[in-house]
Amino acid sequence: MNVKQYMVSAVVVSALTFTQGTLLYAGNTTEATPPPANSISTVESAQTTNRLIMRFNKAHISLPVKEVLAQLSNRISIQMTYVRTMGTGDIVFKLPSFQNTQQIQQLVDQLQQQPEVEYVEPDWMMQPKVPMSITPTDPLFNQQWSLLSDQYFGSINVQQAWQQNQGQGVVVAVLDSGYLPHQDLKENLLSGYDMVSDPVMANDGDGRDNNPLDPGDAHLAGECSQFGTQPIAQDTLSSWHGTQIAGVIAAAANNIGISGIAHQAKILPVRTVGKCGGYTSDLVDGIRWAAGLTVANVPLNEHPAQIITISSSEPGKCKASLQQAIDKANQKGITIIVAAGNNGDQANHYSPGNCQNVIAVTASDFDGKLTDYSNRGEGVTVAAPGGVKEPLHAGILSTSNTGYRNAASDSYQYAAGTGLAAAHVAGVAAILYSLQPTITPIEIKQLITSTAQKQPKCSECGHGVIDAGAAVNKAMKYKYRFFSY
Repeated sequence: MNVKQYMVSAVVVSALTFTQGTLLYAGNTTEATPPPANSISTVESAQTTNRLIMRFNKAHISLPVKEVLAQLSNRISIQMTYVRTMGTGDIVFKLPSFQNTQQIQQLVDQLQQQPEVEYVEPDWMMQPKVPMSITPTDPLFNQQWSLLSDQYFGSINVQQAWQQNQGQGVVVAVLDSGYLPHQDLKENLLSGYDMVSDPVMANDGDGRDNNPLDPGDAHLAGECSQFGTQPIAQDTLSSWHGTQIAGVIAAAANNIGISGIAHQAKILPVRTVGKCGGYTSDLVDGIRWAAGLTVANVPLNEHPAQIITISSSEPGKCKASLQQAIDKANQKGITIIVAAGNNGDQANHYSPGNCQNVIAVTASDFDGKLTDYSNRGEGVTVAAPGGVKEPLHAGILSTSNTGYRNAASDSYQYAAGTGLAAAHVAGVAAILYSLQPTITPIEIKQLITSTAQKQPKCSECGHGVIDAGAAVNKAMKYKYRFFSY
């Protein structure tokens, strides 16, 4: 059996949600307020200080510092205590109490008029400039419950992580149904590849090529039996699943719609599933290509990923070819994150979640509870928000399209599934890679699992529900060394 059952099992939750959903946001928008500064290295002055820096002029520079300070203190009626001499020869002195900006300026003006003084200036306390707000200005952000810290028990606490990083410089490969050039994604998309080798399954008129655009995966009842899958008794609409996964990870922030978890990372779309699903052999080649490894008759990937996320699954043991591809990518420092599957079964019965050297992710809801559809138990590494399809707003909101079969207009729709949960983990991993590009997959896994939160309603969720803020804080604490905890 191969991965072509993906669209029957792993995407059916998302597809059902799309059919019941409504268009939440589309069309032209007004310009959003420019985003706040992201860098924590920018510094700004404190509002008070009790220290100043002063240089004596040439006539007084050789005199005893404390004597000159005593004379100045008596003359202007304020006590000035010597602290130290700087490398420049300037002296640092302090006052009896902290003074505000206006008071300090008055003192500077007084001292500047004294014959001993060449110049004097405040010795301000320099502090990291944290953004005034870490809440994106995107108009639909308040509907992304999985990212709203302190508002939902099942959120991943990503706003705390954003104080340090938002995924800059990291490439996340999405091995899925391809992509659409959604307005909220375009600036974060790289050129990918279409690995679907069967022209009929590809649904785009040919087999493999350098265009991973998603032509839609809609199919008629019974149509997929030609690929050996169990017949589906009803027509299925296009899911635009790859576009949705990409939006959760890296939709641009502070613009028109939603915000991705690692909204400054780049998405590398690698199409490995088409109409009715995809073959294991195509997934293997997709992993290798995304990792920058060679694939016969395919150009080398110019943008190797640090993270690969996979939403497809099939029952059975991990195939040897699949494990080999995962191991090769892992050896190159690439973290593989996979969906545990949407079968409501034991996770270790499904591949690639039961392969070695992966992070297998099950889905939780807004209350931190394991969802009914999720694979669970042995084989699960962690849980992350995947949502439920009813009520509508309890799903995961992401980038999508209004087209039933072929692509039409950009939209934002709710969906649910362990693929969306894996996308949350991929976004957090991207933030960690951005903090330290040389971090290893073992360290990524250790950071994510050791900081996950155990939830009473998610006892079969591995180490618990991921906590982005805690993972980033732990990474900062260990200063990016090897994490031996």
